[in-house]
Amino acid sequence: MAILVVGEATGVTAEQDAALAKRLYPEGSPPVGCRMRLAGPMADGWRIVTLWDSEADFERFRDDMLVPALASIGQTTGATTTIWPIETALIF
Repeated sequence: MAILVVGEATGVTAEQDAALAKRLYPEGSPPVGCRMRLAGPMADGWRIVTLWDSEADFERFRDDMLVPALASIGQTTGATTTIWPIETALIF
């Protein structure tokens, strides 16, 4: 089942997100199972929303790519993640 992942990272800036995205998505290529990524400011940091084919795809990305990339920029705390099952996604 597809999932929507909402990550909220306290203290993260647009510049940090751009650097992280460049590392995670070289040449604009998404990781396996990632269909969409949206990001923007929130009151005290940065919110990133991604749509995945499955929770297993997201977990593989998180463990193999995201956690090491976050550690490399010193972002190890202050982030929350919410996962929602998705039945239908219409992108116009």
